[in-house]
Amino acid sequence: MNFGNSEISIIGTKDTGCTFDFSKNDASGLAGSFDCHGAVAASTADGSQRHVDMSGEWDAHP
Repeated sequence: MNFGNSEISIIGTKDTGCTFDFSKNDASGLAGSFDCHGAVAASTADGSQRHVDMSGEWDAHP
């Protein structure tokens, strides 16, 4: 999972403390949730790194 804006970029993977739950993965779309504890967040201004917790849900359709 990658998230970012003009100030910060966050990269979350299974190896960096994120779990992913897929409730739908078929021709009609992809849905699920994620929960991250200690994902790496890098400042785009100075490159400094922080660790953040975040969670969310998604529902994508083709």
